[in-house]
Amino acid sequence: MVRHHTIDNLRGFAFILMFIFHLYSIWDAINGTNYRQASILHYMGIIARTLFILLAGYSIYMSYKKHKDDFKTERTKRSITILVHAIIMTLASYILTPDKYIRFGILHFIFLTTLTSPLFAPYKTLTLIIFIL
Repeated sequence: MVRHHTIDNLRGFAFILMFIFHLYSIWDAINGTNYRQASILHYMGIIARTLFILLAGYSIYMSYKKHKDDFKTERTKRSITILVHAIIMTLASYILTPDKYIRFGILHFIFLTTLTSPLFAPYKTLTLIIFIL
């Protein structure tokens, strides 16, 4: 398999931003502070979320190009894995902070897009137009 180093580096950058943002989010949830609303942390979260979504979309398309024959099966399996992790995060956040738990986060969103990707992956231009709108 050919690695796309730029994509890997962007994923790493997004992970670092999201990790820092979540450290402050957890701190805020536990201590009742509001550090993550600081402008730099706020923008770190926005940049990380956007990168994760764009990179997930790119990865889905690249996977479609490589595995057209078994794309639906592969995506369904990955979707279930992502859903399990999303449920774990929801339950963990509910246990730790019942009044501020994650109802629909980035993992839930990526689960839905991964699950529905077999419908849209063949139509790159249409999907891009819908995304922009």
